[in-house]
Amino acid sequence: TDKRNEAGEQLLKQSPSNEDLRYIIEYTDKRNEAWEQLLKQSPSNEDLRYIIEYTDKRNEAGEQLLKQSPSNEDLTVLITNGVMIHEASAVLRERFGAQMVDEAALIKDIATTVNNQPGCLQMEKWHCGTSHCIAGWATILSPIAREIEQKTDTKTAGCTVIPSLAYLFFSDNDTVLKKLKEIASI
Repeated sequence: TDKRNEAGEQLLKQSPSNEDLRYIIEYTDKRNEAWEQLLKQSPSNEDLRYIIEYTDKRNEAGEQLLKQSPSNEDLTVLITNGVMIHEASAVLRERFGAQMVDEAALIKDIATTVNNQPGCLQMEKWHCGTSHCIAGWATILSPIAREIEQKTDTKTAGCTVIPSLAYLFFSDNDTVLKKLKEIASI
């Protein structure tokens, strides 16, 4: 990593391209310096996603991303990284013409269903018959999520209707089950 940091430091001194700055953000300790430079160079949505995923400047990058006509994928990156989740999910709802779901009630329904049917949660696969990931359960239990899924995909549907649990979308079964047991017991 010392060589990477040295390379990153050298790149910062040589008018780096946005791609160079993304490399620095991802692989070196010079993330904040690269972020500052990238912001001056009109960052693309992809550049901002790197900042969201690899730096502590997530909120600043999220604000900028929302101003730059974000794609649905950009919005799901914000939501799954816990950045501006309510704003990003509102944009998704608007795009799909979807009503706001009672998120707390849907999450409670998911938690109750999963806890009452051992083996029905499968985080490794998005859909597989009678077992589903957490976003998949949202599409099973919510007609609004199901309609969004039919237009796009399960992850986007989940980010739209249960954004506060999106940070768990790529977690393992044990982590998600533990959280759902906590929710079910409330």
